[in-house]
Amino acid sequence: SYLIMNNIPVFIDSRTDLYTKIYNGKEDIYKDYINVIKGNIYYEEIFEKYNINYILIEKDSWLSNYIKKDKKYTVEYEDSNFVLFKYICI
Repeated sequence: SYLIMNNIPVFIDSRTDLYTKIYNGKEDIYKDYINVIKGNIYYEEIFEKYNINYILIEKDSWLSNYIKKDKKYTVEYEDSNFVLFKYICI
C-alpha cells in the first residue's frame, strides 16, 4: 500500500481480489503469486511474464534466501523485516 500511495507500480498488494481473473478479466495474477511464494513454479517464469525488475519481500522467507544466491539479483535495501532485490542483466 505504501508503494501504491507513492505511485510506484506493484505486482500485487493486499487487495488480492483485484488480482484474480474473475475480477480483472485478464490474468490470475494472484494464482501466479501464490505459486511463486509456495515454490510451485520457478520464480523466473513469473518475473519474466510480468516484467518484474524489483522484488520487495520478507527478509527471512525461503524465496528471499533463494534470490540472494541468484547472481542475477542484487540487494538494494535490507532491514530487519524486508529485502529489496533488483534484477540485473548478466
